[in-house]
Amino acid sequence: MMSPLTTRASMMALTLLLAGPGAPGAQVIEPSSHAPEAPLSRVRPLDNAARNLMDRAVAASPTVARMIAELQATDLVVSVQTCRLPKLLNGDARAVASAGDVRHVRIRLGIPRATSDLISVLGHELQHALEFAAMPEIVDAGSLVRAYRQMGAAPMRDGLYETEAALEAGRVVAAELKAARKR
Repeated sequence: MMSPLTTRASMMALTLLLAGPGAPGAQVIEPSSHAPEAPLSRVRPLDNAARNLMDRAVAASPTVARMIAELQATDLVVSVQTCRLPKLLNGDARAVASAGDVRHVRIRLGIPRATSDLISVLGHELQHALEFAAMPEIVDAGSLVRAYRQMGAAPMRDGLYETEAALEAGRVVAAELKAARKR
């Protein structure tokens, strides 16, 4: 595994800037200790908060469950971690590196935030991972930028990229969570 400094230096962010607080009384995910990677899964939590969030997301959102299942059939290894991010950044997905027949992607989810908000962000970022999987030319930060420019994605502030598919995935997951709360 690459050091945090090497990883940070080699990654290009794709972000979702979600506005608004979580529902009143919603659980907030806080930082926690590191969890070991799940060796057989292509989507791996890097800490206990990420593991708990992913478990809840799969149970509450058919869309998240489907996306994780789809990622199992790709050449990606997607690491999911919770961490503190800048205030306006709720999450990002980054192409980290390629080694042999495996490409590595890192998803970061900003904490503390309400669980339902983080699950929606997770769905959004998993959609970006599926986009990466569909573009085998993405093997690192530079090729990620080239691929997104080629598909016509305009850079956002700070050179970050966004897609309508990822925005829609976040909306769908949020709607699934809202419907589940009503039951």
